[in-house]
Amino acid sequence: MALGELIKDLIRSNTLTYEEGHIEILDIPGVMLPASTYFDLLEEVARRTDEDVLDILFEVGLRHGEVAVEDVGRKNNTSKRQFIETIKTGNVMGMGKITVEYHNLEEEVLVTSIKGSPLNSLFRESDVLNPNGPVHHFFRGVMHTISEEMFNAEVESEEEQCEYLGDDKCVIRCETIR
Repeated sequence: MALGELIKDLIRSNTLTYEEGHIEILDIPGVMLPASTYFDLLEEVARRTDEDVLDILFEVGLRHGEVAVEDVGRKNNTSKRQFIETIKTGNVMGMGKITVEYHNLEEEVLVTSIKGSPLNSLFRESDVLNPNGPVHHFFRGVMHTISEEMFNAEVESEEEQCEYLGDDKCVIRCETIR
């Protein structure tokens, strides 16, 4: 589906609201920034603190996942199966193409991917942030929280493949702890 068609579908379904100077995704006010500005914020945090920026991104992703669960899921009585559709709305955020690769509620496994994220090249070009491992901690945090809600259990999450590290796409696997 082309981005224009996706956006039109999101507007028709009241998932995306746009008025001049104001945007909401799933009734949550939003801000659109160039990826380079977002990345500048990450670099500045790294310069000013001793904190691991990727850990911060994971924690923020966990909280953003809570927003999805609370503001989207529970307010709209979204079933666990419908959360899969909610994940796909992330495609309008410009973080790359998000795909649900595999999900099974009985096995309590959710595998998602993100491809073509602008963050990959920004990490490669950065003089400040040069991780040796996967970089999509925010997205992993979101999927982690959504998985815990879908499975009603504590989960483990891992970025099994990472485009930044040379893989075809980033693959996030979430499954219950057994």
